[in-house]
Order: sequence, then structure tokens, then C-alpha cells
Amino acid sequence: ANHSYEIDPFAVEIPYARKENGSVNVGTSGIYRIEQRYQVLNIKDFCNECGNCETFCPSSGAPFRDKPQLHLTEKSFKETEEGFHFYDGKLFMKKEGHLQSLQKKGNSFHFESKNATAQFRIKDFYPEKVTLTNSEEMRFDDAIKMSIIYEAAKELSVSK
Repeated sequence: ANHSYEIDPFAVEIPYARKENGSVNVGTSGIYRIEQRYQVLNIKDFCNECGNCETFCPSSGAPFRDKPQLHLTEKSFKETEEGFHFYDGKLFMKKEGHLQSLQKKGNSFHFESKNATAQFRIKDFYPEKVTLTNSEEMRFDDAIKMSIIYEAAKELSVSK
């Protein structure tokens, strides 16, 4: 019920956008760091929350509770309040019942949420374009988290 994958540790500035005087100003709001090479996704469709992964996990925590939860089917994803689903080249994330998406196009990630749309360079997550729709300001740490999960979720994607 869990999938481990490997990434290169990194640190990147977290893009931040704010509406001021009719335009959107972009800056940074801290550093997002991944220091552990080995990561884990919980495959929610296969997990019965038995707790065995907590007992045998080589790192701290309980993957069924602490790790990002990937839903392989649209049905499973619709039934949850929080989690991830990869479909048709996009990674979807539900957080607090709200949907966000991230898609790789060329050398950029394209991010959409109810509050913003943005385009980020893949190599350094620099914001090339940001539009705030229903918000006066926004941090894009969720978009960075989604970019980390994107490739692992893409590998595991099955169907609608």
C-alpha cells in the first residue's frame, strides 16, 4: 500500500504573490527543503490502515497517516477530503476540500487553484507568470509539494 521513490534533495525559494495597486507582485516567502532522498507515497486504494507500515517503516512516522496519499482511481479521489490523483497528464491535489492541479508542459509546471494560476520553471521553480483570481495573496508551497509528487504519481497512474 506504500510506494517508495527517490529524489535529489534540494532547497528552493517559495514563490509568493500579492495584489498591490492593481498588479500582482511576486516575491519569496521562505525556503522549501527536501533533505531525504527516499520518499514514500501511501496508495490509498490499497491501504486498509492496519498500521503495519508504522511498525516496519525504516523512518519515523506512519505512512498511512503521515505521507501523501495517492488515489489511483477517480472514484477513490472523489470520496476523500484530502489527497492526490494523477490523470491525463495532471496531478490533482485536494486540500480542505478544494482542488488544485499541476501539469508539466515543456520546461514549466502549470498550476491552477481556485485562488490562482501560475507557471513555474521546472529547474528552479521561478514564477514566470502568476494570476491571482480569488485571493489578494498566495504562497505556492503546495505547488512545490505537487511538483515533487508529480513523477512518482505519473509512474503509478492507472485509469480514470
